[in-house]
Amino acid sequence: MPITVKLKELVQEMDWSSDESTSWLDLKTGELLCVPEEAFRVAQEPHQQPGLMEDEFVEWAKRILEDEAGYLPLPSRWEINEYQIMEEFIDSLPDETVRNVLYRAIRGKGAFRMFKDRICDLEIRQDWFDYRDRAFRKIAADWCEVNGVLFLED
Repeated sequence: MPITVKLKELVQEMDWSSDESTSWLDLKTGELLCVPEEAFRVAQEPHQQPGLMEDEFVEWAKRILEDEAGYLPLPSRWEINEYQIMEEFIDSLPDETVRNVLYRAIRGKGAFRMFKDRICDLEIRQDWFDYRDRAFRKIAADWCEVNGVLFLED
């Protein structure tokens, strides 16, 4: 029987993802685990000093390495592609002047910071967060469908 997850929790976990960690779905329990990449290194090389790595993370990494078929990685930051979501948001805006301001903001170094500053200046911050949330929910729902995971709407 397929596992069922809450879409809201899946989206929240995806939102927390980073380049330094991977989030996983335990296919037996439905638990979501965010495991730092360092934990996998420590789990694979027991003689390596774990440093400040929490034992719990290393245990999760060991469980995943021992039973890869029992866990599914959630979409990574690269798969989510928040830059593309920003571009799609800009395209969705009716005001050409606003679109031009935002397109200029996302070109070059510091695109995310500039974008966030401009949406505040333009007073469309909440519009962005609503759009972003819908995009993340769609990515999560599509991921569930592709992987045979059932989900509950919130």
